[in-house]
Amino acid sequence: MILDAPQDVTELFRSAMNSPLVPAARRRTGDPVDARGVEALLPHRGSFRLIDRITHVDRNAATIVCAYDLDRAAAFVEGHFPGRPVLPGVLQVEAVGQAGLCLVRLLEDARAVLADGDFMLTHIIGARFVRPVTPAGELEIVARIVPDGLFHTIIGQCLQHGAICSLAAVRGIHRENEI
Repeated sequence: MILDAPQDVTELFRSAMNSPLVPAARRRTGDPVDARGVEALLPHRGSFRLIDRITHVDRNAATIVCAYDLDRAAAFVEGHFPGRPVLPGVLQVEAVGQAGLCLVRLLEDARAVLADGDFMLTHIIGARFVRPVTPAGELEIVARIVPDGLFHTIIGQCLQHGAICSLAAVRGIHRENEI
């Protein structure tokens, strides 16, 4: 079910503060997409690709669940903060954006493969950081797309050990719709 915007965007963001957008039992169901498949969806490479694999896609609900191995974030967290390293919030927002881009491309795959740059994020609507993401284990990134006029709003969460660590709302547009 795709929501109507903008009121539903606000309601979805508020509800995402309290519970995961995709229940734990469903976050690893479906056909996984490995790193090679993710690279086909994203222009990001090397340490700035914050999605290692996709574990769940629900085209009807316009949701995606991705995973990121936090061992790869060692360079980012080394000095943030010494003695108590955490993944920077800006990278959590970026991970939500990358998950949203993967989802946009998967949802539109039936129509045509998008070229790099055909969809771009235009702004951050909001972000909330609930608990720190520590540099061990895996980060789950859950995202849902809400069409919003010319734009698509991506509501996403970063979860560690099943707990919500952050949520973000970002907006993007297809280049053909640019004003």
